[in-house]
Amino acid sequence: MKEKLIKSALKSYVRTHSVRVCRWTLMSAFLFNVPVAQARFSIMNKLSDDLGKRELCEQALSGFQEKNVQISRTRDGDTFDVQINGKSFGVRMLSVDTPESFYEGHSQGEWATEAKTYLKKVLKPKETVTLQFGRDKCDFYGRILAYVKKGPQDLNAELLRRGLAVNYCVYPEMDRCLKYGKIVHEAKEAGRGLWSDSTTAIPYEWRADVRGTDGAAFVGDIDSREVRSMRDLEDVDVEKRVFFLTRRNFFVGKKF
Repeated sequence: MKEKLIKSALKSYVRTHSVRVCRWTLMSAFLFNVPVAQARFSIMNKLSDDLGKRELCEQALSGFQEKNVQISRTRDGDTFDVQINGKSFGVRMLSVDTPESFYEGHSQGEWATEAKTYLKKVLKPKETVTLQFGRDKCDFYGRILAYVKKGPQDLNAELLRRGLAVNYCVYPEMDRCLKYGKIVHEAKEAGRGLWSDSTTAIPYEWRADVRGTDGAAFVGDIDSREVRSMRDLEDVDVEKRVFFLTRRNFFVGKKF
């Protein structure tokens, strides 16, 4: 029975990319001896809740390619909350990744604090910003995915320019990959922000270490347009990386 539960949990992880769901299910079975039916109910309840949040998010943004919204609060360096039609939504800034201030009970320390402090400074409560959407407006968890403009300023790019974030390009959202990659290259060369500290891990690599598993199926090189194994991650320059979250329609060596 426990073998079946493991398979169910792993399938849940593949569908949702939710390590927390997978871990909670396995812990329930092995540490607390929770019945299989109860653990499965927990998974389905979590999936239903997330799908409901995504539906609400998509309804709120239906028909918009960009939208002016009011800031509620800052969560960390690349995530904040906004109000739309009286409802609160989280916003995950597209194609950038800042050091984690709190992730599964862990923090990346100084540069996570620096990134959050900067975003909190420029995104004050009740101020208005413009969200510009990519291919998907909402993620599985009901968060808005957006490029963020305050006046004429691209805040996603500014985080990269200051060395407070790395580029995080996820296929097929590639509209600003080259632009953001060039900004990261310049920040690295100048030794700005986290690039001045060799002890600071790249956020998505750090999360993979905390989880014990990669967050993507493949990595690509935006110059060669070739899909590569995650084992080859270090062979692709940070500013040239493109991530593929699923294996569907992709394999090592394929062009994208």
